[in-house]
Amino acid sequence: MCYRQYMKIMAVWGKVLLKNEPDWLLHLRERNNNFYEYHVTLKQPCWIDESQLPKIEQQLSDCLAKFKVLDHSIELNFNKLEVDETDGIILLFARNQQLIASLQKEIVSCLANYGNYVSPESEEYEANFRPHLTLAFDLSPDEVKSVSNLIPNNPVLNGRITQLVLSAVKEINPKEATNPSNFIIYSL
Repeated sequence: MCYRQYMKIMAVWGKVLLKNEPDWLLHLRERNNNFYEYHVTLKQPCWIDESQLPKIEQQLSDCLAKFKVLDHSIELNFNKLEVDETDGIILLFARNQQLIASLQKEIVSCLANYGNYVSPESEEYEANFRPHLTLAFDLSPDEVKSVSNLIPNNPVLNGRITQLVLSAVKEINPKEATNPSNFIIYSL
């Protein structure tokens, strides 16, 4: 029997509800088959044993019970575009977001025992948290140039987080990542 069959990939993310979805964003998502919900990852993907999931659920619930959010919502203003041709990714960062940064730090602290990261980059992203929306990923350098032309100068997206999601999947793929049975949802 393979030990791997009992392993899952766990992550925690905030579901971002955009106040508006401009045409350029809808076109960009359609063109790049972006099936993920808009989100900000708070706890980067880590390997866990499936049997640890109930304990993680309880730890996260306890953590969120202590973290009070006014109006049960975190407002976000995404307004700093970064285009990385080398990594084939286009991101829109939120600036001056102390509340989401505090929440991320608290969640990471509560789940500190789960640090078997899926990739070394995940650990780095978690340590150097910069809230953002991923607009496009897995692009070739030519695709990055083409796709970035769809984005207006100085784009701004406003949204809010009212729910956090603990996801636990067997592998990172569209089927697993969009299956609600792999999610435990918490309200802020």
